[in-house]
Amino acid sequence: MVRNSSDGGLSAFRLTAGFLHRELPVRIGQTVIGLKENPSPYDIRQVPQFKALMDNYTDDLSLLADRTPAPSTPATTEQFVDTLRRLKSRSKANMRLLAQGLRELSWAINSQDTRIVPSFLRPNTVRQRAQTCGGPHYYSSTLAYPDLSAPMAYLAPSGKMEMTDPAQWTQGSVQPDGEAKYQSFGA
Repeated sequence: MVRNSSDGGLSAFRLTAGFLHRELPVRIGQTVIGLKENPSPYDIRQVPQFKALMDNYTDDLSLLADRTPAPSTPATTEQFVDTLRRLKSRSKANMRLLAQGLRELSWAINSQDTRIVPSFLRPNTVRQRAQTCGGPHYYSSTLAYPDLSAPMAYLAPSGKMEMTDPAQWTQGSVQPDGEAKYQSFGA
């Protein structure tokens, strides 16, 4: 397409740049919404690196949507390319923030930080509920894993997070009350 064009590929570039100008804000916006809605049970907004990451992505979205015109003339095309270069250079910093935020979140989970870890995932709360309810309870983190056939973590009565793989479950005997008893193998 580019080789056979009479304008040296400029129309193909403008078509691609126009698509990118429309689509990139949508994708960044989806990232911002995903971070703000937080499908995880942990309150990631309390982790400073995630706050900074959300702010950076919001700034990137504003830069693209509000301050960068569509690439339709040589001047606006140059401005758009400069914006893309700026976003690319910021993406490395964003990845470092994400990595550090995940390390901080892991530390908060291990230390049971009450600002980040909800009470139903803290071992002491689970033990107390198991004692007052009279039986072992497993609190699944399926909110973070909407595909229930995928391997998932659950909080065992011991207070430890354990992994299970539903694909490896086998149906055991049926209990007198008619409920099926499941056993997990290889988890």
